[in-house]
Amino acid sequence: MNAVTPPQEPRRQTKIMASLKGHWNKKYTNTPIAQLGWYESKSQPSLQLIENCAVLKDAIVVDVGSGASAVVSNLREESH
Repeated sequence: MNAVTPPQEPRRQTKIMASLKGHWNKKYTNTPIAQLGWYESKSQPSLQLIENCAVLKDAIVVDVGSGASAVVSNLREESH
C-alpha cells in the first residue's frame, strides 16, 4: 500500500487555490487589521532580530511578504 497521497487533478487544485484566495481576501477585507489573529502592533521578534544583527539606523531594511505587519512603522518610531 502506498502511503503517498496521489497528485490531485490540476482543475481541482486550481479550484482549491481560488477558494483559499477568496477566503483570505474576504478575511482581510472584512476584519480590522488589529483583530486578525496574527497581527502584532509591536513586531518584537522582528525588531529584536534587527537589533541582534546590529543593523545600522540608516540601513535599508526590506520587509518582504509580511502582510499587515507593523515592522516598518516600528522601525520609523525607533528612528530607522
